[in-house]
Amino acid sequence: MKRFRFLMGDVNWQDYGGKWYRQLDDTTYHVIELINMWDATGEEEQDKYVVELREIDLLKLSESQIKSAIGSCGWINDDNLDFRLMLEAIHGYGYGAPMGDYSGNNYSKLLVQAKRESYNLEGLNQGDIDSIVNDESLKDFSLYKG
Repeated sequence: MKRFRFLMGDVNWQDYGGKWYRQLDDTTYHVIELINMWDATGEEEQDKYVVELREIDLLKLSESQIKSAIGSCGWINDDNLDFRLMLEAIHGYGYGAPMGDYSGNNYSKLLVQAKRESYNLEGLNQGDIDSIVNDESLKDFSLYKG
């Protein structure tokens, strides 16, 4: 079982957010994003944190979609492009299948919940996912289209 690694975010990710990823196979990644909603919106009348789990399978994206995502980031070019920047661009562009969405005031618990869900879903086919996920919106793999 591969572990999550830091992808992007502030050094003080607890206050400003961050992203982590893990590689499931040669083309499939799970990305967890922590968003501090109080900082993002300026509103404190809501849960402080949102954590999202998304699966990105590069085989489900066309070359054009990948290039479009990378092109939307003015800071990526041929000289500095690496797989982490590409994954960040694809995730930031909105591609990938949502696999979990959690909110609350304890970021540690939310991150653990998202990681557990990622490990539970690893290697499962559509039938397996149908049997363990009740939320209809999480079953539709057509969401990869962005």
